[in-house]
Amino acid sequence: AGVRIGDSGIKEGLNGVDNGRIWFDQVRIPRLHLLDRFGKVSSEGVYSSPIESPARRFFTMIGTLVGGRITIGLSALSAAKGALTIAIRYGNRRAQFGPDGGNVTKLLDYRTHQRRLLPALASSIVLDIALSRLVDRFEALHDGGGHEGESREVEGLAAGLKAYTSWMAQQAVTEARECCGGQGYLAVNRIAVIRGDIDVWTTFEGDNTVLMQLLAKGLLTGYKQEFAEMGGVIRLLTRRARAALKAMNPVSARRDDEEHLRDPIQQLDLLRYREERLLDSAARRLRAGLKTDPLTAMQEVQDHLMHLATAHVERVAHEAVQEQVERAAPSLRPLLALVRDTFWASAVERDIGWFLMNGVVETPKAKAIRYLVNNCIQEMRPIAEEITQAFAIPDQVLAAPIAFDALPTKHG
Repeated sequence: AGVRIGDSGIKEGLNGVDNGRIWFDQVRIPRLHLLDRFGKVSSEGVYSSPIESPARRFFTMIGTLVGGRITIGLSALSAAKGALTIAIRYGNRRAQFGPDGGNVTKLLDYRTHQRRLLPALASSIVLDIALSRLVDRFEALHDGGGHEGESREVEGLAAGLKAYTSWMAQQAVTEARECCGGQGYLAVNRIAVIRGDIDVWTTFEGDNTVLMQLLAKGLLTGYKQEFAEMGGVIRLLTRRARAALKAMNPVSARRDDEEHLRDPIQQLDLLRYREERLLDSAARRLRAGLKTDPLTAMQEVQDHLMHLATAHVERVAHEAVQEQVERAAPSLRPLLALVRDTFWASAVERDIGWFLMNGVVETPKAKAIRYLVNNCIQEMRPIAEEITQAFAIPDQVLAAPIAFDALPTKHG
């Protein structure tokens, strides 16, 4: 009595999952039925917990939420892998007729097709590596290792990687659908179904925009704590100055040869400088605004915080893939380096306006980065389908006719 339930109705996707509502009207919950596994309040109002360490207790309490966000990121990544595998296979089989007497050109030979699919393919691999490393850190914390600062760092990174990955996957699936033309819209070819199911991933376990701000606020907290520590100001300013000297070196800003652009050390320097510069400027803006109107100050820097969180995720992802390059067997290193270079060049190209405005990159180098994207995807094109095979998606699961057979007719 006093309890009602109801279904939420048909959704855009995931209709195999039940979503509903529950109403309580004058319902009393006995104390024995409270959700108090990790913290109890007695009838006398005394709090107690079986976990003595406040840091471990905090992480245990939010562990399910953090684990859920990691899982959503991995699930979104799986959807992207499936859609990209279908679209790349289709593009490698479907051809357009050329001029009379000319050659038949496969869709994946077109630069625009490569631009739409292959950077996403590289990102899927890089983010897979970054998420796997995060899973290892999460498991170590769950087993009792680490400290409060590390647990908060894992919480923030889980939020950021979930948001970044699900946004990337959503875009990749949409591009995959469009790259398959009308065939991609047919339910039998699965991409349209994947797109309907994946859309909610951007709001599952927290809205992505909110999660990115959560990550950025965590970075600001760490920044503040560094200043509060003894000698923290000197260490922090020294590190910032060193990063600025490396990233803003006039020679480095002008260099546009591929050897320089494919150097993982200079790649990381550029990403790290952007992140630290955004963190510094966000902290200054907030410090000035908090003195007068804290609420307005936070609202006015939200776009800045989103940029900061994105920069952080991309820097962490680059570090993860570079670590994998160094640990990999010699036969795999060239492929992983190509994936790393594609991810880095695509990320910098998307944000090239910031790098130009801040004098870190000059115009010739900006053009060279765009050319590097093209060169990387040209190198990836002959082995793109082979790379998707590494995802090990069984044909029975892939189950899209266009992934196995495509007639050489006009694309549409």
